Amino acid sequence: MSGKKENISLHNLTDKIAGSFAEKLSMIDKKRLLMMNVPYIIVFYLTDKLAWLYRHCMGNSFAERAGVLFLNFQMAFENPVPSFRAHDLAAGAVGAAIVKGMVYLKGKNAKKYRQGVEYGSAR
Repeated sequence: MSGKKENISLHNLTDKIAGSFAEKLSMIDKKRLLMMNVPYIIVFYLTDKLAWLYRHCMGNSFAERAGVLFLNFQMAFENPVPSFRAHDLAAGAVGAAIVKGMVYLKGKNAKKYRQGVEYGSAR
């Protein structure tokens, strides 16, 4: 009997969590969320394609492979579908995370402006 109660309470708990998540998601402006993340999706895609091309380049050193990569850059985009290999996906995720971190730090270190007051004026 107690096992059934635990199962029911766990089911109710997951329903409550799912309901609160759906409620919060409906409050978020989906269009704004999409527009704020499009640049990171583009960076992910480009980095994924470059990682795929780097993996297929011939050469013994990084410099040789990078040279071949830049000479054959257009080959990466002959097939528009991104590579789903783990290393390529990881490279794309790391590239997008680096750009997101740079944007975050840039925004955090931005100068603060007071509304309606000339910059550099004494308070």
